[in-house]
Amino acid sequence: MKGRAGALVVGLAGPQLLEAERAWLAHHRPLGVILFSRNVIDLNQLRRLCSDLHALVPGLEISADHEGGAVSQLAAALGRPPAAWALGCLDDVALTERVHRETGLRLCAAGVDRILGPVADVLTEGSNPVIGARAFGRDPALVGRHVAAAVRGYRSAGLSVCLKHWPGHGAARCDTHDRGAGAAPQDGEEALTPFLAGMAEGADAVMVGHLPTGTATDAIATLDGPFLQRSRKRLGGTLRFFADDVTMGALREPMRALGIPAPDDRGEGLVDPADLPAGWLDALVDAGCDGLLCRGVPWSALPAPAHDGQRREPDPGPGREASWDGLPPAPSYETARRLLAGGFPPDLDDPCERWIWMDPDPQDRWWGAAGDPQAARKFFAEAAARGRPGLTPHPSPLDGPRCGRLLVTSFRPWRPAGDALALLQNRLAPRGIALVMGHPQLASGLKETLPESWVICSLFDICADDLQFVGRP
Repeated sequence: MKGRAGALVVGLAGPQLLEAERAWLAHHRPLGVILFSRNVIDLNQLRRLCSDLHALVPGLEISADHEGGAVSQLAAALGRPPAAWALGCLDDVALTERVHRETGLRLCAAGVDRILGPVADVLTEGSNPVIGARAFGRDPALVGRHVAAAVRGYRSAGLSVCLKHWPGHGAARCDTHDRGAGAAPQDGEEALTPFLAGMAEGADAVMVGHLPTGTATDAIATLDGPFLQRSRKRLGGTLRFFADDVTMGALREPMRALGIPAPDDRGEGLVDPADLPAGWLDALVDAGCDGLLCRGVPWSALPAPAHDGQRREPDPGPGREASWDGLPPAPSYETARRLLAGGFPPDLDDPCERWIWMDPDPQDRWWGAAGDPQAARKFFAEAAARGRPGLTPHPSPLDGPRCGRLLVTSFRPWRPAGDALALLQNRLAPRGIALVMGHPQLASGLKETLPESWVICSLFDICADDLQFVGRP
């Protein structure tokens, strides 16, 4: 029981500790807490929460997925760092180090102890739906030098670092949050290079994905004890292995094969952390995982004496709707964004041009588009505010004047539906400029669809911060 609790890094329901959570943490004294966007209102609130947690459980390690771009869980308080892919495109390791030092300083100032990042995966599968712009690139050497720079930046700020996702998530064809990765394991040396580079700069932990290992047992990495033992020797004997979120759908079939099915017994999708069986956690610890990331509290596996078993909705706290102002963008963040947009055609943001906005995945859980205050992009704010799944700000998508500007936003690879293709054929002018924001594969996918005379410009996050330098000299 103690070993199981001592390995857990649990998520909380909201920006304030529930009484049941407080009792559970005090009783079980887990290894740590992982913070998500639901736990953050603003910087002062985040500091209070971290201080409260440290006082409640001395030695508790507070972690966060705040790697930049799409995965910037604490952006409401700390700002949103540039996506790793953007930094890889610029290939300025000094800038990468400055960006990550600034992120580390902000995290430490808030009370966070460990960053779950940087991503050390090499993106070998272009249509990878879960890594995308979270990776620095496709070349192991480039990824390695930027991982090293990122770790130097974090460590110089005083932050502990957990690289991810061993043994390499870059070849995945499916999202492991839902189901198995659907890919052969990456080449050992190709995957190893960036992790060794990060370890050499002071990373002391590695997040292990629920990924195939290519061993004879056909087990996934987090449940393959011999594989983890060999990996520990290859990466460094003193590191800690953190299992990626233990509620991911990729664990369903392997756990069922071990005789530990999820209570809902579905074939895919996230498992409710409250319902996780104790044996589920034990299997991961027994395989050699030192830490278990869990997006919630596993009430069934580890009940607290004071917990009555009832689910409670988190109290969002006062002023949540009006309190989403975090720290201003760091100079290094702005430098990266300015450089990336610097090569775009100057007339991209021509206010006389009509825009069409297309989001192939408007309900995606990573969708983070935000409005931009400039008049030329008011449609962006309107559509974002309304959560409209429509393809254009105009009321009649398939008729009307042709447009010379196209905005495509998605954190997933390009896979337009039939109505999207019809829109492109009926509403676009013979010549124009497309701005794609999000997944690195969007540009190549769109290129096959657009007329040859169209110019395509790429950004690798979906947020107003990335738009501010578009069209500026």
